[in-house]
Amino acid sequence: MRVDAFLPRMNKALEAARALGMTVMLCPSDVVENYAGYPQREAIFALPKVTVPKVMDVTCPPVPDAGGCACGREQCGGNYGWDGMHPALVIGSDDLMSDTQAEIYAICQKYGLTHLIYVGFHTQVCLLGKPMGLRAMKAAGLNCVLAGDMTDAHPGYDPSRNFTPDLNTEQVVEHFEKHLAPTIHFQQALTRLGKWDSNWVLDPVRIAPWGTPMRPHLFEQPITVTLTAPLNPGAEIRYTLDGSKPSPDSALYARPLVFTNAVHLRVGAFRDGRAVCLESEGSFARMSPMPPAPDVAIGDLKPVRNVGFGHTYGGDVRYSGQTKPPQKDRSNLGQSLKVNRKTYDMGMGGPRPVRSDV
Repeated sequence: MRVDAFLPRMNKALEAARALGMTVMLCPSDVVENYAGYPQREAIFALPKVTVPKVMDVTCPPVPDAGGCACGREQCGGNYGWDGMHPALVIGSDDLMSDTQAEIYAICQKYGLTHLIYVGFHTQVCLLGKPMGLRAMKAAGLNCVLAGDMTDAHPGYDPSRNFTPDLNTEQVVEHFEKHLAPTIHFQQALTRLGKWDSNWVLDPVRIAPWGTPMRPHLFEQPITVTLTAPLNPGAEIRYTLDGSKPSPDSALYARPLVFTNAVHLRVGAFRDGRAVCLESEGSFARMSPMPPAPDVAIGDLKPVRNVGFGHTYGGDVRYSGQTKPPQKDRSNLGQSLKVNRKTYDMGMGGPRPVRSDV
């Protein structure tokens, strides 16, 4: 959801960059193979091979670990199985899809590029650890800057000390500005060039933690929810809890909200009665109390149906790559059994539900 919140802004910025004749490079990194056959990716393989120089040693103190989760310590479900960039990201016909330091350097050599502007996620991971990241390209002699208004950290959230994902991102950007590279405000730069309209409404109000109607944020104890609009300073954040659309007359957000029961939150931001943010919504569901421990352990039961991915013939169960059959008292990959961050000594883990004879 935090990536989703940045996409309207990033798409506008990249559109303007293309119009100015700038070369746009998209770096899907871990999922780049899923773009095989895309002309933006295939164009890379036509580039001449180059030797990347090492112009300088680039060091940067580690960014303090903020927990790496915008949900904080609440119960939180991981999103597994992602296989590409956000589907709303506009891929330009002339964009280039690079993956390595050598590929980026080859592009710079071909087009005579000397400066790189970085936008995207997650700041401390990609700028420091990726082969196409800022540290790697600065070491090769490129002048690199970070667009501070178009990036997000791998954030933490602790409402007990007013530590929000946006504050975490601000701290990370300041850290890099001090130790790694200069930063720019991309929107302001494009405004000076006449490529950004200040009347555009692009940024949703951000919610932490951020559950959705499709996947509500689950909680067991009262949950603290923070609303922010960091790119629209001075805006009034207004919200509703009854399902109605927020308006300039809705309840004014003045401090973090504490929910004790399930709720559907709708949020907007206004200045002088005019909406300056896209509406956001958050869904939160309180989990029922844990039932008493059972008398029989699931792992001791005999499965009567066990279905792997794909088709099963003659009683033989097939499993896809990186997937194994269910195991007693372990996950299907042989690891500890965990549900909502709690580890269990007994049970059965499998790639999909296993039905027992009880």
